[in-house]
Amino acid sequence: MSDYSTHFSVSRFWQKLRDGAKNMGLDLAYSALVLYYALQDPNMPKWAQAKAYGALGYLIFPADAVPDWWPVGCSGNCMCVPPRHPR
Repeated sequence: MSDYSTHFSVSRFWQKLRDGAKNMGLDLAYSALVLYYALQDPNMPKWAQAKAYGALGYLIFPADAVPDWWPVGCSGNCMCVPPRHPR
């Protein structure tokens, strides 16, 4: 399995969110933002940081198994970024 965390960068994250938020849907965009802002917490455990960077790296990985431009392309990203918790 590839280490997708190496594909994460802040600029690519914001570009992906800006360009693809409409296609990825509100839940995936919200979950990605929650992970991104959770990474700003210096008390976040290292294991959680590694998982968050991996999920966000996969989200912006340029060679998805199912390309994002395909009608169901963002569904592959949904499997990597955890869903938000119900309120």
